[in-house]
Amino acid sequence: MSNDNVETPSVLAHAGMRISPAGGHITSATTGHGELFYLSGKSRFGVGESIRGGVPVIAPWFGGLLAKSPSHGWARRELWNVEQKPQGFVAKLRHDDVCLELKARIEDEELTITLEAINRGSCPTTAQFALHPYFAVGDIESTVLRGLGGTRALDQLSGQECSLPKELRIQGQVDLIAHESRRVVIDDGVRRIVVSPIGADATVVWNPGEEKASTMDDVGAGEWRKFLCVEPALLGENLKGVRLRSGDAVTVGMRIHVEE
Repeated sequence: MSNDNVETPSVLAHAGMRISPAGGHITSATTGHGELFYLSGKSRFGVGESIRGGVPVIAPWFGGLLAKSPSHGWARRELWNVEQKPQGFVAKLRHDDVCLELKARIEDEELTITLEAINRGSCPTTAQFALHPYFAVGDIESTVLRGLGGTRALDQLSGQECSLPKELRIQGQVDLIAHESRRVVIDDGVRRIVVSPIGADATVVWNPGEEKASTMDDVGAGEWRKFLCVEPALLGENLKGVRLRSGDAVTVGMRIHVEE
């Protein structure tokens, strides 16, 4: 899979990855099996923007589940401090009393990304955290997601609970929150992307579909076919967040490798 988007000077390249300090946002990761992530040809870069593609950081809440704004939290809109490490990056951000540390490294053809959050304040807080990878696929309508069979999930489009099939095929817009975190396989008929969660309690599956994508000014024409978001998330019991007392820390992340 190739990533032909033009990068801006603010994007740092190292160890087979690219990361934007604006958002602590990994925009590209390449192994011997090609590019792992989709990046929109219309992505906007810079502090205050939300890059479409790559691996957005979702913190300290998910969507509107905690009835806070902006949607998906402030982490992806702020400037992070990024340091290069021998096999990847470490990015750090403190906002009020929440400290975030994103680590990404490629070793033995496997990409590991973790997000640690610590409450440095004196009072408890309720929060949610996730990584939102846009996995690159050949064609979404020829792609199968395996590993979530029998899992109960909230369909955010209908507001109803459902049971997921052994093989999930994407037909149009999809926005699911599975109430379990499992190892999953994304198979587009050319390669299999294997995603193993770390510290998650939910799995989110998302693609805007053709109709919704046509209303999104940062998704290029037809590009909705080129990705599937399958994200490890820590959303808390009944999707109401996790309670962090003073000094408490949580970690959510994933290990990714490709089989052909």
